[in-house]
Amino acid sequence: KCDVWSCGIVLFELLSGAVPFNSASPRKLLRMAAARPIRTSGAEWDGVSSPAKALLHDMLAKKPDERLSAGEALQHAWFRGSEQSEAAGSSRGPPRRSGTMVQNLRDFS
Repeated sequence: KCDVWSCGIVLFELLSGAVPFNSASPRKLLRMAAARPIRTSGAEWDGVSSPAKALLHDMLAKKPDERLSAGEALQHAWFRGSEQSEAAGSSRGPPRRSGTMVQNLRDFS
């Protein structure tokens, strides 16, 4: 499940353009990763769907027994593309995901 957590960190960076924890001190960085909650609010998250945020929180759960497995993550609504556009009146469908990216994650699991 540490691999799922690591993938969650990468997904966090891809969706927000920021790292979830940042410090020049490796010791402080480890403390932050162990204790600081993941934040998915603010301007950088305005265009990110609720299912994507939920997936992140489930992948980055601090306790391994509360964290998704790779197989569970791949069954998440965000990967299945079932979320609808949350913008009122938007005719745009769910965001497109690279088939290669999804297949690589399936192969990894």
